[in-house]
Amino acid sequence: DFSHENKKGVDASGAAIANGSSQVIGNTTTSILPEPIDQDTDIVNAKVSYSGKDGQINLKYEMSLFNNNNNSLSWQNPFPAPPLATAPAPASGGMSLAPDNEFHQLSLAGSYALPYKTHLTGLIAVGRMTQNQNFQPYTVNPVVNASTLPTNSLDGEVWMTNAQIKLASRPVRKLRLNAELRYNERDNKTSTDDYDYVVLDSFVKSSRTGTTVQNRPYSYKNYRTKLDANYRFNAITSLRGGYKYNEMKRSYTNAERKNTTENTLFAKWKVKAHSTIDVALSGEASSRDGSKYKPLDLENPAMRKYNIADRDRIKVGTTIDYMATDKLFLSARVDYNKDDYRNTDIGLTKATQPVYTVDFSYQPRQNITTYGYYTYEVIKSDQAGEDVSPTSTTDIWKADFKDTFDTVGIGVKWTDIGKWDIGTDVVYSKSSGSIDMKDKNNPGTADQYPDTKTQLTSVKLWSNYNYSEQLSYKLGLWFENYSADNWAVDGLQPYDPAAVENTLLLGNKTLDYNVYVITVSASYRY
Repeated sequence: DFSHENKKGVDASGAAIANGSSQVIGNTTTSILPEPIDQDTDIVNAKVSYSGKDGQINLKYEMSLFNNNNNSLSWQNPFPAPPLATAPAPASGGMSLAPDNEFHQLSLAGSYALPYKTHLTGLIAVGRMTQNQNFQPYTVNPVVNASTLPTNSLDGEVWMTNAQIKLASRPVRKLRLNAELRYNERDNKTSTDDYDYVVLDSFVKSSRTGTTVQNRPYSYKNYRTKLDANYRFNAITSLRGGYKYNEMKRSYTNAERKNTTENTLFAKWKVKAHSTIDVALSGEASSRDGSKYKPLDLENPAMRKYNIADRDRIKVGTTIDYMATDKLFLSARVDYNKDDYRNTDIGLTKATQPVYTVDFSYQPRQNITTYGYYTYEVIKSDQAGEDVSPTSTTDIWKADFKDTFDTVGIGVKWTDIGKWDIGTDVVYSKSSGSIDMKDKNNPGTADQYPDTKTQLTSVKLWSNYNYSEQLSYKLGLWFENYSADNWAVDGLQPYDPAAVENTLLLGNKTLDYNVYVITVSASYRY
């Protein structure tokens, strides 16, 4: 199959200028720009499959070609230079846009049935990504003693290799065994160069502070293993458990952490407590650590990035299913997740996420089905920070984040009303977010952010008319109402040259809308 997509329109993009100085902090002006969109994407998929008595095999080729008809974006600088600037304000700024690129992948997948109720599946795929868009100049403004780019383009090349093998077996009636191995490799062959860049389109070169930077081609090898077993003791009780191993080996310039490993144990116990009640309990515990952490230059040496930091994770959950009558089914589920970043002083230190869900389905008649559910979720996380001022004084702060979500839904489906089927779905959801800031040096003095809030109501009505066994028509009506309160957007002026923020915005407000949608469709079965 082949598809071609052309996308045209306007998006929003952020940009900045170092206004009259190489000092980014306190002198940077920022703008939200209308970015023109004119992009073409071509996708090709081709597959050959063979199926036999005991197995099958698939050979697949995938290709994606992306072409951006706009290579760059420039804008006028709307802000004057600050009073103490060491250079004039740049007249304009420039930035590159998404570059043209290609992706090709060839994959081979298959499965085979072995003796003793054993099934083997496998996959291997090799892909290549390339990007050779010409670089934009360091700046659109004249700079004294400006350096030339070390190369005309990135000439980016990345090879991707994915392999997977899985063995599923049922050697005896009550026991099921699974073993899975996965290997993912990203080999970034892009060359590394030194760039003597200009600071945010100012008139100042980075070399004035003796700083050049290198691009950091990112490569890694990922090994994953999963072993699990499920044993059914009798007609009412079963136990499933296993072990997972995840190792990541990273290879790139100044890698903060070259190796991390994560070990996970998990189990799930299911029991039919009564002829009408099923209970399930699950638990999972994992721990991630690795090689010595090496912060980048100019980073706080105590800071840890959460995705590669040492972490202990616990997940527990329980589900109760109750068949009250032949027509009424009830269910309740509780899940609790906890992350502890045990060796992090600066950064994300811990997070919790309890989720509570109850739902039902009721069938008053054979051709009428109703359902409903309610979910309550709370996401809490703690982050520690440290501000170091030019006078070497240190401000240590802590932020507690809390996001709460309430969602309720209900629906009805009524079929076989002559040639008609009708139904409705209603969903209501609201959320609130709070940030509690604490100054560790001066308790009670930290600035507080207002809470954020969202609210969504969605109502869908639909009907099917089955004109014949082959031909049917469908009509749908959809109404959605959404509103939000967001202190980061509400009340901001698009442009105020006297403001210290030096920010140019598009004048967008927090989303608050009503949407009405009508859909009409027909389907014919041959």
